[in-house]
Amino acid sequence: MNIRRSLAAAFFVAAVAAPTAFGAAPALAEELPTGQSQPDTAPATGQADDEAAKKDAENRAKIEQIKADPKSGPIVREAAEQALAGTPADRRQFLDAGRASAQLVDDRLRVVQIMSLGGKAVRAAANAALSDSSPAAITKFLEVDQFRARAEDNRAAVAAAMAGPYASDYLREAAGKALDGGDAAVEHFLTVELPKIQLDDLRVWVARAAGDPKNSPRVREAAEKALKAGDAAIRHFLDVELPAVQASDRRVRVVQIYSDPASSPAVREAAQQALNGSDADVLAFLEHRLASIQEHDKRVELMRLIASKDHGRILEDAAQKAMGGTAADVDRFFADLPSIRRSDDQLRISQLAESGGPAVRKAALAALGTGDAATYRAFLTSGLAAARARDNAATTGNQQTGTTVTPASDTTAGTARGTGSSGTTTADRLASTGTETPFGALTAAGGAAVLLGAGALVATRRRIRA
Repeated sequence: MNIRRSLAAAFFVAAVAAPTAFGAAPALAEELPTGQSQPDTAPATGQADDEAAKKDAENRAKIEQIKADPKSGPIVREAAEQALAGTPADRRQFLDAGRASAQLVDDRLRVVQIMSLGGKAVRAAANAALSDSSPAAITKFLEVDQFRARAEDNRAAVAAAMAGPYASDYLREAAGKALDGGDAAVEHFLTVELPKIQLDDLRVWVARAAGDPKNSPRVREAAEKALKAGDAAIRHFLDVELPAVQASDRRVRVVQIYSDPASSPAVREAAQQALNGSDADVLAFLEHRLASIQEHDKRVELMRLIASKDHGRILEDAAQKAMGGTAADVDRFFADLPSIRRSDDQLRISQLAESGGPAVRKAALAALGTGDAATYRAFLTSGLAAARARDNAATTGNQQTGTTVTPASDTTAGTARGTGSSGTTTADRLASTGTETPFGALTAAGGAAVLLGAGALVATRRRIRA
């Protein structure tokens, strides 16, 4: 600025003085002795040029320093090169205003770069600074806000590492200590400790996958191969091979479910839809839809079972409780159904042994004597009807000959019926000690009573556990 003013002053003085000098030239010529001339004014102009050149040299040196500064961005360096290659005025303009403009552009570029590499908090802070667009907002982000946002993102990264699918207890413990230690400790954990711990965790996880008999042979084989190949192979196994093999295994599993004769039409329909879809559809079927459909099917079966007449009070109570419970309660009922059915059948047969006719009592006691659940079922589903038919046939024959015989009970288990005109009940008949009741029948009836008590005890225990 001083050089500019000096040059302007010099040019102004020269412009004002020129007419006077030229107009006075003849008079001066007359007054000066022969052979002498007017004094030369060039020395004043030369001094101004020297000062301007000196100032420009200083400006050039400053620009060279700015260009060489590693903190200078690409836009500042480019503008500096243009100023160095230009005129002294270009260099003055760069130092006065051009550098600041170029620096703002570089700062905005830095904000964009930091935003592209940062986490959620850093991106939010960078967007806010860029939206403001003022030099103050950009500078504040670069000098203050980015570090606060980065600390927030670092803590979020540590929390994510703790919740990772392969995270060990050791990793979570180390991460907790880092979070308690402040921002510097968190930064050190993320950059130094975490990569080593995660690699160890991955090795442990792959080793378990290789030895887990629940995994398919393909998974175990690929895991063993990765363990022998090194760290890069382990990561490749987890990131690429394992997902592909698991996706294939899941499809095989869905095909098996579809082909299972025990699968309901609703299950098979959903399985077919999954197979026609993506790997995500297959996974959703196995993890969510299948269980939901199977629960619905089980509840339908439970309702059918309750509505049927082929059960007694023990099974009825257990089924009603499961129907009013959770999916786990329904699953537990069907898992325990064989033992529930056995106790229920045993109690029903014991009651029939008390209330039935001679043939029914004999067949019931014979079934109870085996202690076999399948025999119980066979008696109730077919043997009981045959025994009742024999009792009915005997009653019909005796009526034709005039002999009174107690018919088999046609009511549900546990209900005593009369014996016709004689008025003698089944209970009266069992209590009789006359010639019509053999001693063997009394002994069998006593055994039935013992089994009846055992059945009641089993039912009581199951109610307690339920």
